Amino acid sequence: MKFTFDSALRSGAQINVNDTIAVLYSNEIERQIENLKGEVVAAKAALVLNATGEKESIIKQEKKTLSMQ
Repeated sequence: MKFTFDSALRSGAQINVNDTIAVLYSNEIERQIENLKGEVVAAKAALVLNATGEKESIIKQEKKTLSMQ
């Protein structure tokens, strides 16, 4: 794991909303992100495969669920 503060950050400096004050890098976090991306791809493929013959309301709900991920 690697944690570094922004080098431009100085003592007494004002920090605003959405400012990046530090960066965290972790191989484990990267692995989990890639795993989740793969799950999203699989879920989208399953949605397309299962869309045939399904009720429109079920399809809309699954698309909504996927869009929130």
